[in-house]
Amino acid sequence: RFLITPMDYQQAEIFAKRKAMEIIGVYHSHPLHLAIPSIHDLEQAVPFLSYVILSVHGPLVSSITSWQLDLQSGEFEEEKVKIHSPQLKAV
Repeated sequence: RFLITPMDYQQAEIFAKRKAMEIIGVYHSHPLHLAIPSIHDLEQAVPFLSYVILSVHGPLVSSITSWQLDLQSGEFEEEKVKIHSPQLKAV
């Protein structure tokens, strides 16, 4: 489980502002589980941030998803993920 305390978030916001950046999301892994939000993820979610989840099996990432909290329903909605890596080539 992950927990970002209000103080941790505030410190991250201050750091980002000093670097002329902004926080747009949070990522974490689900070892040996699907890359779908858990109840804990939903309870910790803050609106307007993307929650990227990596499904990890052994040393490999098997899937990556991204979710954003819908204010009306209080549920996560899946976002499209596009991975850009110049080092990877299609086979």
